[in-house]
Amino acid sequence: MATIGQIRAKIQALQKQADTLIAKQAQKVVDHIRDLMIEHGLTTADIEAAAKKRRQKALGVSSVAAKKRAVKNQLPPKYRNPKTGDTWSGRARPPAWIANARDRSKFLIDATDVTGTSKPKAAAAKSAPGKPLYRDPETGKTWTGHGRAPAWIADAADRSVFAIGASAEAKSKSKVAKAGKTTAPKKRARPPKPAIAEPVAEATEADQSPAK
Repeated sequence: MATIGQIRAKIQALQKQADTLIAKQAQKVVDHIRDLMIEHGLTTADIEAAAKKRRQKALGVSSVAAKKRAVKNQLPPKYRNPKTGDTWSGRARPPAWIANARDRSKFLIDATDVTGTSKPKAAAAKSAPGKPLYRDPETGKTWTGHGRAPAWIADAADRSVFAIGASAEAKSKSKVAKAGKTTAPKKRARPPKPAIAEPVAEATEADQSPAK
């Protein structure tokens, strides 16, 4: 049976043979490259310049990818884990806390404010500016349909004629109705006062006596 020293000696001998073979193969590769350079009139400076361009191109691609990743990371969060506060934009691979959730709507940030407390929908609707639904055809003033109605539509019997999408015929009716409303009504003529009969003077005794 071979001893440890003999095995180590064999390993060293094999390692020397491997190094010799590697050196021969490397020399063949170097000789081949040298022949190609001479054939095409290239120098080591040309090879270095080409390698530099390749490195710059690779760095450019990686920088573009980094910018894309940065933009991707800057997407506004759409979901929040109420336990840990972790967020997810809804893009790319979902995290573990929402990946297997059947109903993801309970993680929506839209239903909560930045502090995580519930925000009433009525308050959110009140804070948002309303879309105008009615317009005065004469002044161009608008009204959203919420809150106190302005004077030009407050007493209108049919407010649909002031709707922004109303037809031209309906708008013309609104003008006529408004014109009739603003015109002051004519005063009715008072009937003439009945004539008061003058009191008849009582006849005197001289008038009542027969003529002689």
